[in-house]
This record gives sequence, C-alpha cells and structure tokens, in this order.
Amino acid sequence: MSLTDVGALSPISSSEDEAKPPTVIAPAQPPAAVIAVHTQLSREMHDFRRLCASLTLATIGAMAVTCLWAVEHAGALGRPARYVAVYLPIVIGVFGLYVTRMLYDYFRDIARVICNLDEALGLHTPGIYLTGRSLYPEHWKSFGTSRWDEPTFRVSAVSLSFTIFVVGSILCSVFL
Repeated sequence: MSLTDVGALSPISSSEDEAKPPTVIAPAQPPAAVIAVHTQLSREMHDFRRLCASLTLATIGAMAVTCLWAVEHAGALGRPARYVAVYLPIVIGVFGLYVTRMLYDYFRDIARVICNLDEALGLHTPGIYLTGRSLYPEHWKSFGTSRWDEPTFRVSAVSLSFTIFVVGSILCSVFL
C-alpha cells in the first residue's frame, strides 16, 4: 500500500493510536508562491540567528581589545583620553545590545509570518495531513510571540551584558 491509497486506510481508533502510525491524508496542493515565501523566510531567519551570533562575538572581541589597549596604556593617557578609554568599550557593548535587539525584533516578525503561513498550510490543524493529529505540535503556534524563547538572542544579550559589566568594572578600577 502506498501513500496514494489513502482511501483504503481506515481511521485509527484512540486505543490503537500508540500501536500503529497515523494515517496519512492527501492534502490539497498549497500554492507554490506560499511555499517559496515560507522557504525564503526560513532561510532569512537562520541568517539572522547566524548574524546575531557573529555580531555578539565581534562586539565582545572589540570590547576586549579596547579594554586591553586601555589598560596597557593607562599611564600614558591624559584625562580626556581616559574617559574615552573607559566609555568606548561600554558604548561598543551597548551598541551591540541595541543591534541584537533590532535583529531579535525583526526575527520575531519573520517568525510570526512563518507561523501564519504554517497555519495557512494547515500544519497546526489536526486531520489535514495525519488522521486525528496535526503535523506540528501545538506549542509551535507561539513561535515568534512574546512567549517564544529564542536562545540565540537571549544568550547573545546575556553575554554582551556580562561583558559590558566585566569590562566596565576593569576599566573603572584602573582609571577611576
């Protein structure tokens, strides 16, 4: 029996649900444009995750380099240069946090559109692709909402915040 013989399959009762795989139902063909948009947005989301991780590493690196330079040249710097040496790494870190937040907001917008496309394709609706079940789990409906926890952006924000604190502490102890 193949997937095209859907009519030959009978619905699975709840007691047999654990023993047999769910019956596959032949869904209507979704428009190619919807699939193309979904694919493009999914790629874009992965690119934003990668960009956020790269931005975090670059920002932490820039903060570390400016901090080390400032500590090494602490004795040779005048008063205005000391203020720049203290505040420049912190400003770099805060700017990194700001850009991370902008990326996260745009990521969530894309995630909401993808979730809407998933709903339009019936991936959350029981019975469209599998008898009595949805293709996607119920909790995936919150993708892109404020309840959704995206670890890439959270880890980036925590890492940047911690680095800002450490670098600020080091520079303040050296210069102030």
